[in-house]
Amino acid sequence: MRRFIVAGTPRSGSTWLQTLLKQMPGVFCTGELLDLPNLKSGGWKRPWPALKKYWEQHAKSRACGFRFFYHSLTMFPQILEAWENIKSDKTIHIIHFSRENLLELVTSWEIAWKDKVWKVTSDKRQNKIKLNLEPEFYKNKFEEIEAGLERLRSDLSDHPTLSLTYEELVVEREKSLHSICNFLGADFNPNARSAHRKKEKRPLPEIHENYKELREYFSDTKYSKWFIE
Repeated sequence: MRRFIVAGTPRSGSTWLQTLLKQMPGVFCTGELLDLPNLKSGGWKRPWPALKKYWEQHAKSRACGFRFFYHSLTMFPQILEAWENIKSDKTIHIIHFSRENLLELVTSWEIAWKDKVWKVTSDKRQNKIKLNLEPEFYKNKFEEIEAGLERLRSDLSDHPTLSLTYEELVVEREKSLHSICNFLGADFNPNARSAHRKKEKRPLPEIHENYKELREYFSDTKYSKWFIE
């Protein structure tokens, strides 16, 4: 059984990826095991033994994993011992899953915090929330996310690794899922579908009341490519 971790950030489409992976024969994938709700429960107060038990319970699977977000390393110090064990166990497979467009990611993140809706399964829902945040806020968030993802890559650099972006999964879903199945030693299910929908479909200028200010602020930076006309 191949143990694996989907490592990345919130609002990157990882829940969508998780639901697709669960439909691959012999693959079991769950959410953020090393997150606050679990860490408060009795069975997860010692995260590393609990994580080993989780994998043992699914030993008959071809592959078994969970999602992990970079910010957990600073938010939940009680997981650091487990993280050191994960780093030391080079047989754990790592799927680095990220979103190329960090502006879309941060936008989705901020709207979710405002309306407390983290998952959408209907195309009918329409969001009216607007954002008007200082350019420095986005700059700091972009840099924080990049640093967090780099730490994940650095800490897990000696592990078997597959890198995939949300954008690649959107454009070439079947090819991307084939690659993951090969990586995990699992069979591909061409009929895999997900009820999850992209939460925010409005154009970015329609969401950000100060979009022009943001575009001008980032015009001469590496982030300018995300600010379209």
